[in-house]
Amino acid sequence: MPLMPCLTLWNWPKNCGTKPDDRRRRVCVCACRRYVSSIEKEQCMKTRAWLACLALGVLCLTGSSPAEAREYPSKPITLVNPFGAGSSADIVVRLVEPFIKKAFGVNVIMSYKEGAGAVVGVNEFVTMRPDGYSILYYNYPHYQLQPRFGKTLFRPGDLEPLMWVNAAPEGLLVRSDSPFKTIQEFLDYARENPGRLTIGNTGTFSSNHVTYALLEKETGLKFTRVPFTNGSKSMTAVLAGEIDAAFISAEMIGFYEGKMRVLAVAGEGRMSILPDVPTFGEVGYPGIVNVLCTNFFTQKGVPPEILEDMRVRFSSIVNDPEFRALMRGKGYSAPMGDWKAQKANEEAIAGRIESVVPLFEAERKNK
Repeated sequence: MPLMPCLTLWNWPKNCGTKPDDRRRRVCVCACRRYVSSIEKEQCMKTRAWLACLALGVLCLTGSSPAEAREYPSKPITLVNPFGAGSSADIVVRLVEPFIKKAFGVNVIMSYKEGAGAVVGVNEFVTMRPDGYSILYYNYPHYQLQPRFGKTLFRPGDLEPLMWVNAAPEGLLVRSDSPFKTIQEFLDYARENPGRLTIGNTGTFSSNHVTYALLEKETGLKFTRVPFTNGSKSMTAVLAGEIDAAFISAEMIGFYEGKMRVLAVAGEGRMSILPDVPTFGEVGYPGIVNVLCTNFFTQKGVPPEILEDMRVRFSSIVNDPEFRALMRGKGYSAPMGDWKAQKANEEAIAGRIESVVPLFEAERKNK
């Protein structure tokens, strides 16, 4: 009789070296010259069926079969904006969306899930099926700080980088008819009236919150922080006279031309689109530096071949001359790079934000 492989659960071959008292607890895979009983055959069939089910389950968990990977993309892409419709983030997303559609060759469905400074939307995003059909627009340093201090379903490392869209320093904005014409006038008033000036930002542990914390730390002054779910709402509050000022990406001033004025920017140098606006460093506070970096991500667990496909397509957007010209024309920096540049920037920012961590810890204890 030829050698026959068998997966035996009950009648153990003697040459397997299995002790009698272990026969009902161990599985022995062997090749043996013996008659395979009908019981053994039945058990082998059951075992093979179980292994087939296990393999199918693994495919379900990874979210894609080999056939799906070959056909990717074959349906619309969902683009999640956790900052909400009409937000400053939405303006950027709307600029990029046609190029995502062009690169992937399928329609893009916009999904708005705002709340808690983007945490609500990101929490929902990480629970979506990791099949390559969902993309998230999200910022640094939100990604590093919100999981550390907030109630999130994600941690740094739970998102896969796809593209670094742009980088812009935060700016302190007031209404155009505000009595504060310069940053020095604003700070002088705060010095004489501790806690009276109100400054809006987009949620707790957001990029705006970082700039606000640095402002209090470096100047030694006290303000009142007013959080909003997105930048558009904080700008609306400034225009309505409900708050005195707000931190927002300084590039957004172009959308409020004639209505808002930037007092200072938290960059290392002046911005080309705001040549007359000083940095905080120029007025004596070089420690107030914070740059908002916008990015696209997908979930951890996307099949490797699909993830690579997504990154190649986003790289084509980064290098698209039409897209780069559009971003510059709107006052934004050109796309900063592909997923590798994005990953390097993520690590660099993670190191820089350690200086504000004690401030947030103290703020949380005082609540």
